[in-house]
Amino acid sequence: MSTPKTSHPLQRAGVSQNQRNLAALSPAYAPLDEHSESDLLEYVWELAKVFVYHDVKHDSLWKSDWLDFMRLSLPLQLALIGNYDTDRIETEFLEAVDNFEQGLGQGNIEPLFRKVADIALLLNRWRQNLPENTPLATDLDALIRNDLNFALSRFVRVANDAQKKLNTGTFSPLQMLEELPASSVWNIMTGDLLPTGLQLPGAAQAKGTKRARMAYFRGQISEIFSVFWQGLRRIVLLAQSPAYREKSLDAISDLSAHTGLMVAFMRVFRLLQDDLNRIPERHLDFYLRDVLGLKPLPAVPDKAHLVVELDKSFPRHLVPGGKQFKAGAKDQNKADIIFAPGEETMLNQAKVDSLRTVFTYRPDGNTLHGIFSAIAADKFDGRSVPFPEADKVRWKTLGAKTAPDASDNAVARTGFFIASPVLLLREGNATVQVDLTFTGTAPANANLTPLFRVFYSGEKTWEDATGYTRGADSFEVSVISGNTIKVRFVVPAGKPLTFSDPKNLKIDYGTTDPMLKLELGDPSADWAAYDALCNIKITDIGITVQDVALKNLLLSNDEGPVDGNKPFLPFGAMPKVGASLMIGSDEAFRKNLTGLRFEVLWDKLNVADISTIYTDYSNPKTNSDFQATTSILANGAWTMSEAGKNLFHATDARLKRDITVNSYSSVPRLGADLQPFSALSTDGFVKLALAPIDFKHVEYPQLLIKSAMKGNDQMQQDILNLLTPLQSSIITNFWSAPLAGQD
Repeated sequence: MSTPKTSHPLQRAGVSQNQRNLAALSPAYAPLDEHSESDLLEYVWELAKVFVYHDVKHDSLWKSDWLDFMRLSLPLQLALIGNYDTDRIETEFLEAVDNFEQGLGQGNIEPLFRKVADIALLLNRWRQNLPENTPLATDLDALIRNDLNFALSRFVRVANDAQKKLNTGTFSPLQMLEELPASSVWNIMTGDLLPTGLQLPGAAQAKGTKRARMAYFRGQISEIFSVFWQGLRRIVLLAQSPAYREKSLDAISDLSAHTGLMVAFMRVFRLLQDDLNRIPERHLDFYLRDVLGLKPLPAVPDKAHLVVELDKSFPRHLVPGGKQFKAGAKDQNKADIIFAPGEETMLNQAKVDSLRTVFTYRPDGNTLHGIFSAIAADKFDGRSVPFPEADKVRWKTLGAKTAPDASDNAVARTGFFIASPVLLLREGNATVQVDLTFTGTAPANANLTPLFRVFYSGEKTWEDATGYTRGADSFEVSVISGNTIKVRFVVPAGKPLTFSDPKNLKIDYGTTDPMLKLELGDPSADWAAYDALCNIKITDIGITVQDVALKNLLLSNDEGPVDGNKPFLPFGAMPKVGASLMIGSDEAFRKNLTGLRFEVLWDKLNVADISTIYTDYSNPKTNSDFQATTSILANGAWTMSEAGKNLFHATDARLKRDITVNSYSSVPRLGADLQPFSALSTDGFVKLALAPIDFKHVEYPQLLIKSAMKGNDQMQQDILNLLTPLQSSIITNFWSAPLAGQD
């Protein structure tokens, strides 16, 4: 079964838009007077042949034409040379060759030699008629000296040899070129045209049958003709150039009066000629505007591509819209051509570092069979090996399965990045879930875990989260709710998800926010699922952080900052009702909180039931009587207060106590690094205020005397520990959910 071919989308038949414009529709297609200046000067030359003048010379009536006036006229000579038909000369020579080979001239090779001699004589006459020290005379002298003198010497020897070996008659170089010895340019004497005993190179080929001799001389004279014809064509092309004609006129300081008047007339006549040739344009304009009533479109400015390279001392530079740049050329009115950008552009030092390609391989045009990437598309193997021939660098611009050296390109690693401040997890030990909402058809395989790998920005490099676990949590990718892909992974303790650093990640991604990299690992086992992923469009991204435990907190009480790395006095040395502990977390308050809990562990408590210590107090208290009120700092004010938060475990004060904060729905998210608590703090802190009772410091002195009288030292120490409790540690646990438009 043959494999159908898929046509390239950029290949199309037909012609370009410019080629579709018919030349006949242009007003300049059929000018009323299309004679060039050379045509007019040649016309003057022909007229000079039929005009005669009479003069008295030696007492007799002398009659002549006007050619003597024109023969040495440089403008006219340039026109005659420029209008010379070199193609006709070539055609006549080829016809003579055909006649010679077909025997139409009874083997007479003389016409071939005559054509070469005619060119030599023509160039000689042009040189005689050209004024000295003019550009064309100089170029013609150089052509004769450097190219044609040697060719002429070869012509003479071939002609003399052909006359002898082909018995062609009585023609001779001396007869054909009798004008040349009189010219100083050709550097040839009459004796040089006579037969000599010198043997031509390859003369052995001139022997044998007559057909062989004819073929030899035909080849020799064809080569000589080519040299002369190319020289003739070069001179004609020079004379045709308007710029060359102007240069030639500028080189003459003694232009004759009648020649100057003739040139001036031609220039003035050109103005009349141009006006005459604009009649078709005016007629077409009248028809389009007045008859058909068409209106011209507004002018469209030209466009140009400007290449700018900044000086190394400028990391970036703003080019405002309307900034003018000269094109370095002038228009038909001799005014500078100026271009300006339509909008502002920020220039920077960015340069192309590498050329890479990604290619989806669909051999049948439909089914995906692989994705291949060339990390260095301009290399022979798609990786690092340069092309063996530097002038033959060829590679597929849009990618291919194989590299130029026919080896397979690497399987492509494709994916995308997510950057968000809510990803900050400096202490790790968290579970992160990314919900990708999409439009399109979900892959049939709901378990996409084998297809993906997840990396996050770590302290020193990208951390691969694919293999990390935390309890029952592990890496997982699956489709949920029909149009959402869930990516769930673990950030372990000691492997923080932190701010992205270009030095560590090797690439500057243009952000310092923590980053995720979702990458398709090796999808070779399920290309159909990957193919489905290629066709979905992500419309929303949600980031959820679950059950994060933080130990590095910013702690302060009413007496100032507190070091949470060792046991501390949460409410100060003499706690009273209203004494407060402020707990700040840069990491927690960057997120859209859905849960907040503090784990409290007290130090040096030797009793489970606090009521046993307060037995001798006027109003004994239990574990649940000591409470605090929580509130959250939002926009500089303490809000969302919640009373009745027990400070001690209900049954055993020596155990950890969890204090849960329920009001957090309108907590502002931090936009800058959190600083230690002060009167200027506006966000990022939770306050625990002692209420409704304190630890009975007023009754403590009397109770201390009573216990001393009883000799109960342990009771004295327990009362002291309770009155001024030491907090062994405090851990903040939080959860977060996606916040629309922010993640």
